[in-house]
Amino acid sequence: MEDRYDKIQAYIHGELEAADHQAFEQEIANNPELRQEVDLHRMADDSIELLIEQDLRADLEDLASESADSASDDEAESGGARIVNIRRFTRRLAVAASVLVVIGFFGAFYQGSNYTDRALARDFYGETSGLRSTSTTPGDALSEGRTLLQNEQYSAAAAFFASVDNPQLTTEATYYEGLAHYGDEAYLEAMAAFDEVLATDDVRFREKAEFNYLLATMAANAADDNDRFEEILNTITNNPDHLAYREVQELQEKRNSFWRNFQF
Repeated sequence: MEDRYDKIQAYIHGELEAADHQAFEQEIANNPELRQEVDLHRMADDSIELLIEQDLRADLEDLASESADSASDDEAESGGARIVNIRRFTRRLAVAASVLVVIGFFGAFYQGSNYTDRALARDFYGETSGLRSTSTTPGDALSEGRTLLQNEQYSAAAAFFASVDNPQLTTEATYYEGLAHYGDEAYLEAMAAFDEVLATDDVRFREKAEFNYLLATMAANAADDNDRFEEILNTITNNPDHLAYREVQELQEKRNSFWRNFQF
């Protein structure tokens, strides 16, 4: 998360190399949540700069007022300059408080945006590749589709796996089809494919399909009031021997975290 924060800050301040800048802009164009985060970073930076600018302008006004007041020694001795200094100090406190409010709002909003179901699904999917691989060997009848999947040609991969009609390969092909749909951000189709795998009760793919069904459902923002999601979630959380037990425990901690439920 910190790397993401730093990268966004480097991007909006023009500190990325040209190639990295272009690649990040492409990522922003393809990721609405990232685009929102970048906008929030800009909003916070602009707000802070505006507050600082207002403070500097107020300082200049106070200096001008102080110079005018110094023309009258009697007034200065009576505390006129001291009043100006107190006024300036009070204003600085107000600016500092405003900056803290902006930072606090931005920080809470930013943290909350990283704890949405879709953001959590994105992060966990990227970190759990071992829960998507299978034991098939190169050169089998599905190798072409797996190559398409590895090359991120998701639509072509999904079409390939959907066309497999060998009964001995159907379950595995459907599992891979779910992964291809997920990669293509067709999350509802991914859910349907993983659920179809679960209906076969094939032990080779059941636990991986269960975990990936949860992530696909969250990525689709379809987890709330979803009985099937809760059923599979409970199946995994009640089975310490499940392949995804540790990941789901962590996932649940984040779904129940303070930042996810924080509201202004």
